[in-house]
Amino acid sequence: MPSRHPQHRTVQGRPTRPRPLAPIPFEVEAVFPELTGTAREVTLLYPRAGQPGPGDSSLGGPLLWPADEPWPMCAAPDHYKPLSAPVGPEPVAMVPVVQLYARDVPGLVFPAGTDLLQILWCPLIHEDDASAANPRLTWRSTALTAARAAVREPPRPHTADEEFLPRPCTLSPHRQWNTRTGTCRRDSASCSASGSRT
Repeated sequence: MPSRHPQHRTVQGRPTRPRPLAPIPFEVEAVFPELTGTAREVTLLYPRAGQPGPGDSSLGGPLLWPADEPWPMCAAPDHYKPLSAPVGPEPVAMVPVVQLYARDVPGLVFPAGTDLLQILWCPLIHEDDASAANPRLTWRSTALTAARAAVREPPRPHTADEEFLPRPCTLSPHRQWNTRTGTCRRDSASCSASGSRT
């Protein structure tokens, strides 16, 4: 279910493609020898303000959601909005935070039979939770979900802490890793500084 919106846009005339990383000005392992051998590949998401669709990997964008699955609500008795009256156990609609398709993050290991990760959270503070926003992770199969995807807008929370409402952003993931003298992009023909690809 691809989105009609392109993944790369311009904002006020500026390109939204990933910016190149500045070279590391020193040899990390020489300065921090305890880090020797600990380098690993990571995926940088490069969020940019845009209009992602449910078929896109996104930050704060619409999710590919099954029509027959209720939208998650949070009814924690202790959640609240700072400087506001207590919310109590009244249910509050959770909000989309991240949606990642396996095709965009090849370094992320998905459970068998899934290729879509969705993260939502409650847009309120939770004192008794290890994470203030009480996140919820869901792993899905794109094919199975698209076959019964909802076309309606999800419910909006009737109250929320603005800091927990992500602005919709497109993502341009790139796998990168550290070398002895710089940082490389997996899709780049060369490395920054004088490092070599491994």
